[in-house]
Amino acid sequence: MNLDKNGYLTHKEISKFIHNELKNQGELNQVPHHEELAMVKDILSQEDKDRDGRISRLEFSGEAHREF
Repeated sequence: MNLDKNGYLTHKEISKFIHNELKNQGELNQVPHHEELAMVKDILSQEDKDRDGRISRLEFSGEAHREF
């Protein structure tokens, strides 16, 4: 998920992750693009505790996945 391996998840990285997950699950055509963007916005609003526009490892409350 953390494509550039800098220790932060950005809007772009989260968006790519969600897009790929929907594609892998065969649901990409069922979810409008604006809903994908809403998912990204929701994740950022919940996880970006310091409101700097990115999610650090410390802020991330989900399971620590290798792809972070």
